[in-house]
Amino acid sequence: MSAGDYILAINGVELKAPDNINRLLDGTANRQTSLTINDKPTMEGARSVTVLPVPSEQALRTRAWVESNRRLVEKLSDGQLAYVYIPNTGQPGYSSFNRYYFSQQDKKGAIIDERFNGGGSAADYIIDVLQRDYDGYFNNVAGIVIRSRVRPPASGVRR
Repeated sequence: MSAGDYILAINGVELKAPDNINRLLDGTANRQTSLTINDKPTMEGARSVTVLPVPSEQALRTRAWVESNRRLVEKLSDGQLAYVYIPNTGQPGYSSFNRYYFSQQDKKGAIIDERFNGGGSAADYIIDVLQRDYDGYFNNVAGIVIRSRVRPPASGVRR
């Protein structure tokens, strides 16, 4: 599908004005659904595609919002700052932190965004990671240096 394509039928039922497209999509979440589409509003030359509608677009909109923020921080900081969104301080939030933070640890700083945070436990893991000194540098065959803050905790030793 492309932007501007017309959806002409859903599961073989043609859409005609003034039909409400939601009527034909109701109950299709997580079920393969056939769309007949075309770049013009006619069945002649139309093709069929199979899609899997989501039950809610909230996760898609949140991902788009996060990526938009990440691109904005990248642009405004001239690539020097990381953007890390933490949706909550439960396991999904820690997974998001790990994904976004460690993939950008070569940056000079990080913006940690907890807006609209869904709650959870204390964020001591995140604070611990952010306070770590760099302990190692890794170099690959292409000559790209990767700095790492990851180190196993030293038992009984405090800095």
